[in-house]
Amino acid sequence: MDKLRGPRTRVLETRGGIAVPAFRDAHTHLCGAALATAGIPLEDVVSIDEMLARVTAHTASTPPQGWLLGRGWTPDRMAGLPGSGAARTMVPRRLLDQAASGRAVLLVQHDGHSGWASSAALEAAGLDLQRSDGVVVEADLEAVRAQAPVPTASDLANLLAPLLQEASRLGLCCLEDDPSYDSRVEALAPQAYALLVERGQCPVRIRLWRKLGRDLEDLAAEDRRLRERLPQHPDTVRFGALKAYLDGSLGSRTAWLLEPYVDPPAGNPCAGPILDLASLPTRLREAFSAQHDVALHAIGDAAVRAGLDAFDQAPRPANGPRARLEHVQMVAAADVPRFAALDVVASVQPVHLETDVLTAPRCLGAERAAQAYPYRTLLEAGAPLAMGTDYPIEDLDPRRGLRCAVTRTSASSPDQGPLGAHQALSPAAALAAYTQAPAAAAGEGDRDGTLAPGASADLVILGADLFDTQPDDWLDIPITATVVGGRVVSEE
Repeated sequence: MDKLRGPRTRVLETRGGIAVPAFRDAHTHLCGAALATAGIPLEDVVSIDEMLARVTAHTASTPPQGWLLGRGWTPDRMAGLPGSGAARTMVPRRLLDQAASGRAVLLVQHDGHSGWASSAALEAAGLDLQRSDGVVVEADLEAVRAQAPVPTASDLANLLAPLLQEASRLGLCCLEDDPSYDSRVEALAPQAYALLVERGQCPVRIRLWRKLGRDLEDLAAEDRRLRERLPQHPDTVRFGALKAYLDGSLGSRTAWLLEPYVDPPAGNPCAGPILDLASLPTRLREAFSAQHDVALHAIGDAAVRAGLDAFDQAPRPANGPRARLEHVQMVAAADVPRFAALDVVASVQPVHLETDVLTAPRCLGAERAAQAYPYRTLLEAGAPLAMGTDYPIEDLDPRRGLRCAVTRTSASSPDQGPLGAHQALSPAAALAAYTQAPAAAAGEGDRDGTLAPGASADLVILGADLFDTQPDDWLDIPITATVVGGRVVSEE
């Protein structure tokens, strides 16, 4: 190795720690996280009174015109709400109207699939004002969100910059960012990231997702514009998968299940699909023919089965574009071997266990919840298993996700036991799912995700040996340096 050292070579000492491939996050909503930093923080509220108090304080500290936006509250952690399940646990909307002095307000739930809207927000979206609670779920949530303002590309870049620096500090070299939940944000994202690259403020690689079903010629034109704008940085920001939603979430009781919820939403005990299944195979074939990867959001076991069925009807050439199912929190036993057979990536977020150790047993029952998040079963059946965080829904820190994957417990709810302990991964398997597997899922496994000759020089130095430390102590392991493409981008 000394023969390769040049006059500008830096030598980083592990000093009793360990060097591993830099982490890759296979699923985030970074743009959404950036926008949320400008709103009302609700991640730690534990009661409806506390949430209303924050709305009141924000109302008083901001100009009287415009919307009030917040996100992060979790019904299953809040006092003052009867029952469980977002669609039927909210107090009267008039309390929100009063706290906001009549302004338009949208408070998005932790899982991003439901929210609480004020009367002015509902009216702006053309929704029924007769509903007394103001809860908006899935399509209604999107209708309200579409009326809320979005910033300029420059403003979005300014909000993203500190998050990207934090990502590099956490040992991440590449993140997949899905802004496709809002077409306006999706259009702004490449402009914002290009600005950051031009300013020298993008220390990590970004793979931007777009919505499945968009015109293929428009997508190709967008690809060309980004390449032409960043000719010296073709690998820093690129477009990734095309995304569609098959179902919602467990927290909002909109994940599509094969068997009913224990506490089902009124009139819809299993929830259901939120897109047109009949046209999905055609959309997939069109996307694959244009060499686009496709990622389908599928949380419930019925949604997972529908996604596998759709991929089965849209065959891909060997070594062609990738097919992915995102989240995969429940899988019927008969569908487990289909991941390997169809070469479908299971893109999962073990860090969801931080919240779902509480949510899953309440909505599924203890027996079904213990079979959820079947990571070990999928891996042993040959499924490609890539890990991420779904940030900002969960913490971006890879150490937290790794800990959840191997312990099946929540560090934030230590009194709760493990959820499905038999599905715990080994430390080596979890690390591979946070490095090699996300690279392969993005079509970059031939050069990224490993420490090997010819691979990209992406690595992270940990202050202690991950394999010689108890998982409950992993959150305390220092991240002493992050190297991306041979350049030190973060160092303690």
